[in-house]
Amino acid sequence: MTISFNPKRRGLWNARPEVVNFLKENKVLDNVLNLPKKEMLNHSSFIDTFKSYILNSKFTKVKGLDTFNEVVPCLGLTEILNEFYYQHKNIKVLKGEYPYTRTRTKCEFVEDSPLQKGDAFLVSIPFSASGTIHPKTYQLFKICEDLDIPVLVDCAWFGTCGDMNIDLRSSAIKQVGFSTSKAYSKFYRAGIRFSRDLKNDSDSLFIHDRTQWLHYFNLKINEQLLKNHSADFLFEKYRDKQLKICKELNIIPSNCIHIGLGGEEYKHCNRDNTYNRVNIIELLEPR
Repeated sequence: MTISFNPKRRGLWNARPEVVNFLKENKVLDNVLNLPKKEMLNHSSFIDTFKSYILNSKFTKVKGLDTFNEVVPCLGLTEILNEFYYQHKNIKVLKGEYPYTRTRTKCEFVEDSPLQKGDAFLVSIPFSASGTIHPKTYQLFKICEDLDIPVLVDCAWFGTCGDMNIDLRSSAIKQVGFSTSKAYSKFYRAGIRFSRDLKNDSDSLFIHDRTQWLHYFNLKINEQLLKNHSADFLFEKYRDKQLKICKELNIIPSNCIHIGLGGEEYKHCNRDNTYNRVNIIELLEPR
């Protein structure tokens, strides 16, 4: 069956139509602009709302979030990643990881250079190349525990996935980040970072929080989006269509609604000689 689309596309939508309509119909932007200064600068409600958004998901269960004793808002995962790159010089990733890491900093693949003391480890859950949990993830967490290797877990695709459990209880995980851009809109990006005992006065996210140098406008907009759109709304809306499309294309559906895993006929979609990652976003809701 021949279907015209770009299977190598990386991302999702620029903005969800129902998100745009919600913002317009409820005059969210105008209301945020008119907030009193004291209320605008108070981001504790954003943090509480984001926590509830994560923990109330029916289809993606997250364990261990309560084991992190520090939490700060941010401008999405990119800001979290950039700070991690600054903090650590010997970063290792799995083959197929989010390409930004390799363009932003020098890193090695765990498959080519096994983890050792002095390294830092970054992994995405769901995994960037497959839309699933990489089969070596939890095994590598145990190695990181034994070698005292700090781990950052990138949960940027939370809000687009389902039928999975994410366990963040490993003591090696020092930071985990979530974002709203994949589920809602990249135009009003916001995110949140949970961390364990970083105690780093030079950490830019802590500095921004302490000096009130945050993107408060985005935080308030996303607080309303988080309250009114669950972490499951994309999975509930598109899962059946994803399964149908994947069957027609003869690919395996991943846990993320926009990703399928192809066979030999999709080798042009291969990332780092791992998965043939097929992005079906253009077929889920054509523009």
